Formats: sequence, structure tokens, C-alpha cells
Amino acid sequence: MITLTKENAEDAAAVRNIDHPEWGTWGFRRRGQPLLGGGYADIIGNGGGSKLLFSNEYPHWEVVKFKGKDIPA
Repeated sequence: MITLTKENAEDAAAVRNIDHPEWGTWGFRRRGQPLLGGGYADIIGNGGGSKLLFSNEYPHWEVVKFKGKDIPA
């Protein structure tokens, strides 16, 4: 298992919640949502089902795919 971190978030493409793997795998977009004040939040999911993910929540998520490659099981 590779926990999502600030160091690997730029290369992450898909994540899964560690405590709730039954939620499935979510696409991950680093800095996908502009915020007021010039900051950004990351996005998990796609389209209308997407959600914001903030860096303080990273320890609850594992990376299941990096851009360009899968992680071996």
C-alpha cells in the first residue's frame, strides 16, 4: 500500500479510501478545483460525483495508480 502524500500527489492518478475500500477507486486530480483566495483543492472522482480532497485528508487514501503506470497488487 502506498499512502497518498504531498510528495506523490502530483503523480497520482487514482486513489482508494483506506478505511472504506468498498467505496471503490476514484480518479485523482491534483489542484483540480480553484478556491477563493488563489488556492486550489484536489479532486477525487469525475463529473457531478466528484468531491474535494484536501491535503490533511491524504493519510486516509492510498494511491492505486500513478500517471502512466499501475501499482502491482
